[in-house]
Amino acid sequence: MVLGIIGKVGSGKTACTEYLEREYNATVLSCDKIAKEIIENKETDYVPLPPFIFFRSEEVQEECRQKIHKIVFDRILEYINNIKNENNFDKQKSLLVIECALPSERLFEMCDKIIYIKNSYEDKVKLLKEKRDYDEETTKLIYDSQKYYDKFYNRADKIIINDGTKIDLTHSHADHISGLQSVLKDNDIKIVSQRDTLKSIAKFLDEKGVKANLENFKIVSPINILNENSCMSVGDIKFYPLKGCHDVPSLYYKFVLGDTIVAILTDMGQYNDYNLRTLDDVKYLMLECNYDNDMLMDNSYPPFLKNRILGSGGHLSNINCSEIIMKIANDNLKEVYLSHISDDSNSEEYAYEFVTKYLEENYKEERKLPEIKVSKRVEITEILNNDNNL
Repeated sequence: MVLGIIGKVGSGKTACTEYLEREYNATVLSCDKIAKEIIENKETDYVPLPPFIFFRSEEVQEECRQKIHKIVFDRILEYINNIKNENNFDKQKSLLVIECALPSERLFEMCDKIIYIKNSYEDKVKLLKEKRDYDEETTKLIYDSQKYYDKFYNRADKIIINDGTKIDLTHSHADHISGLQSVLKDNDIKIVSQRDTLKSIAKFLDEKGVKANLENFKIVSPINILNENSCMSVGDIKFYPLKGCHDVPSLYYKFVLGDTIVAILTDMGQYNDYNLRTLDDVKYLMLECNYDNDMLMDNSYPPFLKNRILGSGGHLSNINCSEIIMKIANDNLKEVYLSHISDDSNSEEYAYEFVTKYLEENYKEERKLPEIKVSKRVEITEILNNDNNL
């Protein structure tokens, strides 16, 4: 996979590419570094203005821009071909990252996906003062000259807001919060989550043109001890926010109404004894059953994405899900809904067949197993009916 990381000066592109290089063994090509090498080797007659700002000044004519672009991206294409030839680079299984402050049409042709790193002007001034000792005048000169490239930034596949906090979009991945933009248009409801998650949700909604009432944002922190003093309530329903294990700050929830207890546990890369203890009195459980190991390894995901899913900050597999059910099975647990089932590395039918068969073959305890059901991806899950009308 070839991934383009773009963004204006001082946005945090380098920090992003260093992370990908360190954590996912990505090969990183920096357009700025290549351009600097070209100029220092006198491969072009263009002489940059001091400090080194490449062709970011308004005074530089379009002819010069095009000339430098051609040289730089010819070099990048040469590097990509060398990588493919020398290291057996597989576009489907390896990660190549091109970091570029000043994108062009050719960058979009080379990359499978483009990510735009964005931050505020004030953050840019602060960052460039700390990292490069630029004064505000120099920063403004560079920043203003890059307005020419807005047409490219607006075409990015994904925008990441770098506001100095953890970058994440209940946890706050878009597949969990995108529905809020529809719900909040006609409803004035409270949104409960962790501080960082709520900040990301607010930014997400703002980008979608949805005006969120921040007074309805309620900050909670994960609890360690479950008792009357640690629970929260909405009407007659009490709930406990519990700490999950994902690649962004995440929670799972336990809801109590009378004698009925419901828990929702998804997006967990791993589980521990504490997680199991919090589920020992649950009656209904929505439990992640995200992927099948073999199907995940055989699909077209690049290695870094497969490693993320398999890692401690990823997701629970069909086997993980089955193991949890066997460990928490008791007379209280009536139904388990297999949830967050991947469309690429699993299927609703296969997940159900796998879990029921695994339990049938491996569960040897006398305690009764719960009924296994499936939470549909694109359909409303059945309403739970009981004595409390939950």
